[in-house]
Formats: sequence, C-alpha cells, structure tokens
Amino acid sequence: MKKFLSTLLLSMAVYVANAIPAYPGIWRTVKLADGSEVKVMLRGDEHVHFWQSADGTAYVPDGESGLFKAVSMKSLEKKAVARQKRMARAANTKGQRFRAPGENKNPAIFQGSKRGLILLVEFSDKHFSMPSPKNFYTHVANDKGYREGRFQGSIRDYFHAQSGGQFDLTFDIVGPIKLPRPYRYYGMNNDDHAADMIRTACLQAKDSVDFSTYDWDNDGEAEEVFVLYAGHGQADSPVEDDDLIWPHMSNLASAGYRNFKLDNTIINTYACSSELRYTKLGGSEVAGIGTFCHEFSHCMGFPDMYDTAYSGNYGMGSWDLMDNGAYNGDGFVPAGYTGYEKMVCGWTKPVELTADTTITGMQCLADMGQTYIVYNDADRNEYYILDNRQLKGFDAQLPGRGMIISHIDYDATLWRYNAVNTTVGTYAYGNDHQHVTIFHANGYDESMSHSGLGRLLMQDEGGATYPYMKNDSLTATSTPAAMLYNENSEGKKLMNYSILNIKQQGDGSMSFVFRKSARQNIQPVPPVPADIKGVDMTPARTHRVYSISGTFLGTDIEKMPHGIYIVDGKKIVK
Repeated sequence: MKKFLSTLLLSMAVYVANAIPAYPGIWRTVKLADGSEVKVMLRGDEHVHFWQSADGTAYVPDGESGLFKAVSMKSLEKKAVARQKRMARAANTKGQRFRAPGENKNPAIFQGSKRGLILLVEFSDKHFSMPSPKNFYTHVANDKGYREGRFQGSIRDYFHAQSGGQFDLTFDIVGPIKLPRPYRYYGMNNDDHAADMIRTACLQAKDSVDFSTYDWDNDGEAEEVFVLYAGHGQADSPVEDDDLIWPHMSNLASAGYRNFKLDNTIINTYACSSELRYTKLGGSEVAGIGTFCHEFSHCMGFPDMYDTAYSGNYGMGSWDLMDNGAYNGDGFVPAGYTGYEKMVCGWTKPVELTADTTITGMQCLADMGQTYIVYNDADRNEYYILDNRQLKGFDAQLPGRGMIISHIDYDATLWRYNAVNTTVGTYAYGNDHQHVTIFHANGYDESMSHSGLGRLLMQDEGGATYPYMKNDSLTATSTPAAMLYNENSEGKKLMNYSILNIKQQGDGSMSFVFRKSARQNIQPVPPVPADIKGVDMTPARTHRVYSISGTFLGTDIEKMPHGIYIVDGKKIVK
C-alpha cells in the first residue's frame, strides 16, 4: 500500500509528524513582562503550541526569562503553514492511503485478525511508574471487555466496536526496553530525536520480534511500530517543558532513516504516546486509550480533523477521535469513529439517498447503525453523511445526542498536507473552507463558536445535533442552510435535496424525511404530534453555564446566584 510513494519524495529527509491536539481544560497562571498575570490553557500540537487566555489572546515563553509574552495568531499560523509544506514534501504515507469513497485499494487490510506491535520504552533517567508494565499493557491492549480502574474498554475493544467485529486487533507487547540516553534527549527541540527513540528501540527488540509479522499486506513494509514511553507527554503538561515528547505519528524516512530494515521488512511508519497523563486537578494518572487510538488511526491513514493551523475553524470537535474526541472521558472513553471513517475503512456502506423517502428506526452509530449519504449531484467528492450519535459505548462521553450531519469535500492535496480543516491561504495550495466538519443545528457560526472562550471550552458543542429546539430540518432556506462548496447540476451552491422532520425517538433511534427538491415551494411534511407514544420531544442538549473563569457550573442559569456567566458562548449578567 505504500508503493505509490516516489523515490524522489522519500529522498527528501524532512522530519514531519502528525500529533494529537493539546488536552483541553488544564489551566495555569503565567506572568508577563509588565508584572501582570494571566490565566491560560495549552493549545496547539507538537509543531505549533502556545498558551491561550479566555479572551483568545495567545502567549508564548519570552526567551529564558520564565516570563510570557503575547503573540499574534498570524505568526503562529505561519509556523503551521511551514509545517504543512514540510509534510507535503515528505509525502507521509498516512494521507495517501485513502482516496475518495470506494477508492481504498485494499479494504481487506482492516478485516479479520491482525497483530500490532507495542514497544515499551524507558530511558536512562525515567522508568515506568508501575512494577509490571508488560503485564499491565497486555491487558489494556488486548483484553475483551476491559473494565479496570477508569478504563471502559481496551484498545482491542475499541477497534472491535468501531468495525462491528470485522477488525480484531491484538498487540504483541515487548519490553520494557531501556534506551541509553535520558528522556530529554529524545524530546528536546520539538522531539528532534523521537525517530532515534523508535529506531533504537526496534534494534534492541530485534532478537525477540519478527517484524515481518506486522506487514499486513505483504508489500515489504510493516504497517506500524508503536512505542509507549515511560513518564508524561507534552500534550497535557501544565508547564512549559519542550523536553517532553508530544505523542505523535510519523515515519523514519522523513528523519533520515530510509530503508531501515529488520527481518527483511522496512520499518517506517511509527507512532508513540506516553504512560502517564496530567489531570485537570493537578494530579497524575495512567493515560487512557484515547491518544493511542488517535495516533494508531493516523497509522491507518486518517488525517487530523482539527484545524492544524489554528485559524479558528471548528473541524469535528469532540465528535471525532481525530479531533478533540480522543479526550472524551479524559481519554478513557474516546469518541467512536464517524460514519465517514467507518466507510473509508470498509466497515460500513452508507445508503445513498436519491429519491423521496421516509426513514424510520435509524439506529445509533455505536451499535453499527446505518449511515446515510447524500452526494452533490455534480461532484461526488462532496457529500453529506448522516449519523445517529447516542450516549452509549465509546460514544458515551459525547457532548450531546441526536443526528449529526457532516459535510465532506474530499481534496487529495489537503489530505496529503494534513490541512483538511485549515483555511490559511498563505501556503502553496490555497483553501477557503473546511473539508470535514458538521452542520451545527443550533445555527452557531463555526468560526464564532471557536473564538475566545467559546473556542477554548467548546460549550456550544451539544447544540450540533438535530433536532435542536424547533430546528428539525436542513434545507436550502434553513439555518444553517444545505449549502455546497462546489456547484450542483443547476450551477448553484445548494444541495438539491432536503432533510426534513428529523425526530429522536424514545429508544434512541432517529427518523427523518428526505426530499429530492430543495426549492422553497416544497410541500411541508406534517410534524410528528407530541402526544404520539415513543417520541422524545426533549431537545438534544441543554444550555451549559460557565463561570467567567471557565469553570462549568451546570445547565440551569436560573439556579445560579447573581453574577456574570457565560451561557452558550455569550456573557450573561444576572
């Protein structure tokens, strides 16, 4: 599957990586040069990270002084753009494997029983916090129905559930392997020597590992090597420490280790994550499976769904493992795959809607319920995905429940740049819109919902699902409207279809009416009477109330004492 990479591109040794976004919700207070202090939260990823206050101002360390200074988001965007250019030159395999729907050249690769490799790595000055890490991670990775501590499933459980039992992934656990250098050597300067960590660990493990086992499609290259390293990672650190390794996925070729072979098998694609995580209360605990599943999914071919240039776009938020959904339930209950991702893996085949119909009994995605797809009738690279997301299984910690309507506009170049939801137009390949995002049923503009405090807390996310209050339809005249990025067969940028009368039933199933024409003279579909048994008329979300400092207080503003609050992204004085 990797043979399409050209020799020229592989020869360009530019180290690139795809990393999980910073863990949201860990705040700290930093001091500025003028002596003032500001409360900030870590944002960004391995390549571009910064600290952001509730008003949206970005701060970075001011040299070695221990103080911080404000910087413009534009300057941070430029760094992100430079990273995207490096990614394109290095032609990382992950963004190339999957094309438009139906073009996955080898869908069987994610079918049946497969074995992955986890190397447990510790350093000359950093060891695992537990006495028997191999035994512990054997259970975390491979047990069926794993429910120890905060874990609500193993890594095997996660992929088994997303595939509906079609993909049974287990791991060989090797180690701990002690590396000769201290932790900071591998983590300093934005993980400059992370690839050296991978290569050294593989060399030390070669006598006990047959690396050809992990070449699932017999193309001479292992699908992945995953390193789980002792200690903390940088993505959830409450302090500025560039000596920590940020969990990420990358390839050895981009770091200069081309054609690195063991057991006559090329070792190239790798990912890594940390043993421990910091908590919002300042403590420390064993990390959940969310970051692991996010990085492993990069190895499977998925790009990041968050805005990798931090230009203010929503992306997929907490609804997607490849965005902040990896952190749902503090990473112990990561979001399940979307219908789009299950389709790309070959685990589900969405039903294409083309003719007038009424759909009832639409089951939730966590139960492998049916996904529906609506194509732009003039461009099948653009389409809507309709999923029923309910609070069960690995979706139990989603911000809401109901129908999620995603808007996909596939562009191979942006997938290769890992810039799917970035709209910074200063790099070689410009882009003016998000390519995998959702329609917010509450009508919130995506860029507004991710500015300032709203961007940090995502308190409006629960309003994304249909129905929301009285909004139960997506049409040419609804808010939001059924818009397109590319012209339809009539030369308009509106979908030639309407999704009407979306209802959530008492058993968690969904129903809706699909109509072919989007013209305003369409005959309205009578709403379901409220007194019909089994119909849940309650809105799919509640109003989330936060203090001005960002602390979640509840869902009923009427119960709050007099003061200033943030409700649905707006300041309220009571």
